[in-house]
Amino acid sequence: MQDNQHGQEPTNEEAPNYISYLSDNFSSIYFGPPPENVEDALVDAPGPAKTQKLIANLVTLLTDQRQQMHRNDVLLILKNNQAQQALVYALKEEKYRHAKPALVTACWETGLDFSDYLPVFVDLAISEPVAVCLECMTVIEEMTGEFLPAEID
Repeated sequence: MQDNQHGQEPTNEEAPNYISYLSDNFSSIYFGPPPENVEDALVDAPGPAKTQKLIANLVTLLTDQRQQMHRNDVLLILKNNQAQQALVYALKEEKYRHAKPALVTACWETGLDFSDYLPVFVDLAISEPVAVCLECMTVIEEMTGEFLPAEID
């Protein structure tokens, strides 16, 4: 990768499709737009490595302050691909614990119906801090499913 005129890594404006992922153990750099078809990538993944990389990219794009310019694009891609499964998967993963508030917020911001995942959001609302609980309540309020009385109890 070529440095810019200041001898530093390019900024998002200089390289708009530059995405970085930082963790305690490694750093990765990805080039290119967010995936076009999230659900196909999850379903057609030849193994867990591809799925894990896709989820890691989505979480990074939704949570990294340096990537906020991509947030609306990611939300639109998730919505257009009915990617509830990807978001719920990330919410359940311990390694994305730090991202739960942003992930739950993304759930309702996509406008998707998470009725099939009511128990997940109830558990989060009960067990997580107030900020996550409030976001979960918004997701639950937006659910359109017909729930049985036993599910509601």
